[in-house]
This record gives sequence, C-alpha cells and structure tokens, in this order.
Amino acid sequence: MINIASSEKSFVAYADDKTQRIQWVNGVNEAIAKMRDQFKEDTGQLAPVWNPDSTSTACGCCGTQFGGFMSLTNRKHHCR
Repeated sequence: MINIASSEKSFVAYADDKTQRIQWVNGVNEAIAKMRDQFKEDTGQLAPVWNPDSTSTACGCCGTQFGGFMSLTNRKHHCR
C-alpha cells in the first residue's frame, strides 16, 4: 500500500506484490527527477522547496512579493 497525500488530492495505491510496488515507486521517483531537471534547464535554478500558502510571502521561483492589490492579479505560487 502506498499513501499519496497532498492539499489538493489524496489517494491510496495498492500493488499486487512487492516487485510491482518497487517498480511503481521507482517510476514516480524518475518522473520527479525528470521534472526537477526540466525546471532547472528552463530556469537555471533548482525548484524551490514547497511552502504552504499561509507561510509564503513571496513566490519561490521569481521572488515576487505577495500582498495588497497585487494579490488579486498575482496569486501565490503563480509560477508553478
């Protein structure tokens, strides 16, 4: 059993056996690595560590500050 949890969607995945579970986990890890590499290639930087909206005062990618009128047009985590 693999429990996937996030603020938007959560689910549980069941593998038929240990080998299938390992293959699935390896596939997810490879996809994450590929996305990180693509982000670094596109931006020249490593992807920022995810922070909950309630603790974010600026975009982790571009550094744009949040708050005031800009919050209506420049949502938190707008670069993701």
